[in-house]
Amino acid sequence: MKPLGRHDRRKATQRRGLRILLWIPCLFLLAQISGGLVLDYAWVRPRYPMKDDMLTNLHSRKHLPEIVFLGSSRFGSDIDCGVMDAELRHRLGDGAPRTFNASLPAGDPTVSERTLEELLQQGHRPKLVVVEVEPGCLAGKDNWLYQHVLNVLDWRDVPEAGLALCRNGRIMYLVRGRLLPLCLHKYHIRKEATRLVKGMFGSTPALTPSDPPVGTPILDDPKPPATTAAVSAVREAGGQVFAREVQDFHLGGVAARRLERLLACCQSAGIKVLLVDVPVSTPQRLARPSEVDKAFLEYVNTLTIRYGCAFANWRDQVPDEYFADSHHAYHEGGVYFSRRFAARELAPRWRGKE
Repeated sequence: MKPLGRHDRRKATQRRGLRILLWIPCLFLLAQISGGLVLDYAWVRPRYPMKDDMLTNLHSRKHLPEIVFLGSSRFGSDIDCGVMDAELRHRLGDGAPRTFNASLPAGDPTVSERTLEELLQQGHRPKLVVVEVEPGCLAGKDNWLYQHVLNVLDWRDVPEAGLALCRNGRIMYLVRGRLLPLCLHKYHIRKEATRLVKGMFGSTPALTPSDPPVGTPILDDPKPPATTAAVSAVREAGGQVFAREVQDFHLGGVAARRLERLLACCQSAGIKVLLVDVPVSTPQRLARPSEVDKAFLEYVNTLTIRYGCAFANWRDQVPDEYFADSHHAYHEGGVYFSRRFAARELAPRWRGKE
């Protein structure tokens, strides 16, 4: 074989270097996608530790609760299960149902559908599901979808979510969530890996399932914190944010479709559903145009007829003094709401009265 000349050797070296340069990003993407599949379907905790903590808390119960709340951080601040359980026991006796708050930050129907899906897969079928709804989370432009592609949705959801994110200009969130998951979740991956390694060299005591005790019912409303100028400004700013969320309002986006899938699933499983328009402060209520409110209420009425669910409008049922911003309640606001909601909505429905 004729030896290669200097020029030929240089060309061969360049070709080999080019192949290496091409293989590096390919291997990087392969590692990212493979790791993403692990995070999607096997080791899911690093993607969304808060959801995993919530499910762990649920399954630490000796008796699974009959009433589950699905929603966002608004439900997170509104719902005080201890207060509700005490009120239900007071009104219904020892056979009263127990409640569980499965709400998660930015938990619109996209998150609620996936949470309910996991509950059913794990063998928990509640008798009543209370779902948060409001125009901002049902808007056709899918205000919160970009957050969910980072930690909730997986490859099954790419076709539906991809089209919606292209329309609202946030497709790069989907690219990051699907093609760079190891980079995106590196902090929680390191944290959980460290915890697992430490657990291998130490004994973790087995937890005995138990139910939180039911306290005595609260008879008087707590005094709300003083309203400062700063808090008032935050409430006003929140109203402006909500006004942007419902600009050019229309229905028919991903969140609305997933809400209907959730309702259809509950209908087929024999699970009752109560849709709730959550309490908000005056600035946020005033930021909801009448035409938006009309379209929203007409749509919800259609859902109640089609899927046999119920609807309760609580948006103006909590005084402004109980809100830390335009739509998140103080702890005192959660107590105020929970007492009334358990008495007016949950107890009558549990007795079979509409």
